[in-house]
Order: sequence, then structure tokens, then C-alpha cells
Amino acid sequence: IRKQIAYVDQDVMMGEGHVQKIIAEYFSFAANSKIKFTPLELTELLERFDLEPVILTKDIGQLSGGEKQRLALVVALLLKRPVMVFDEVTSSLDPASKTIVIRELLKNSKSTLLIITHDEEWQYQKNVRIFDFKEKKWKQ
Repeated sequence: IRKQIAYVDQDVMMGEGHVQKIIAEYFSFAANSKIKFTPLELTELLERFDLEPVILTKDIGQLSGGEKQRLALVVALLLKRPVMVFDEVTSSLDPASKTIVIRELLKNSKSTLLIITHDEEWQYQKNVRIFDFKEKKWKQ
């Protein structure tokens, strides 16, 4: 199942140390070891999420909560899982970052995305179906 699903929580815990090393660690796990990506692919994803490539040289402790959140999303997308689960991933983001994250997650995604959120901005997006657990029914 680890090869099928990527999960990003609202409380990002990525470990300690330099960002480049932390990303490499994700791809050293047995379930991820055969996944390859190019430096260009990583750089392009960082830029799509409004992160400068210099972030790779920083210590994770220097990053803001929003930067950590967007970095975790970049790693999840690099994993190229068929199913991706995102739990409140826009809750700690400023409005501009939130817009970027929503756009990039929905843009050209080949994966099935399960978004758990209280953020109503998701409901205004194309190709989004919403299940209201309180009302126990599909809204769209």
C-alpha cells in the first residue's frame, strides 16, 4: 500500500537537517528506492510551489510552516503515487500560497486526490467533487 498512496498531513514533520538530505531520505526507503527524478524536475516543482531552489541548501528548521507544507507537497508529487491524500494542507498557508497550492495540485494531476479540508475555496474548482460528512451526501 505504501507504493500506492502518498499522504501529507497539516502538521508537517519531515525530520531534521538540510532540506536536500531530507528529500533524499524519502527516496532511500524500500518503497521509494526505485523512484527517480531529475534535478530539473525537482527545481521545476519547487518553483511551481513558489519555493526558490536555494531552499535545498537550508536547514529545515529555518523554514516557515508554509514553506515546510509546500515542500512536503513537492515530495509527495515526486513520489508519483496513484492516490494522494492531503489532510488540511492549506490550513496554515497565506492566501497567495493557498491559491498556488490548490492550482498546482489540481493541474495536470494523474493521481486521484483525496483532500480533507474545511477550506471552502476547494469547492469552486473544476473537477472537484465534495462529500459533506455532516450532511452525509455529495454536494457536487
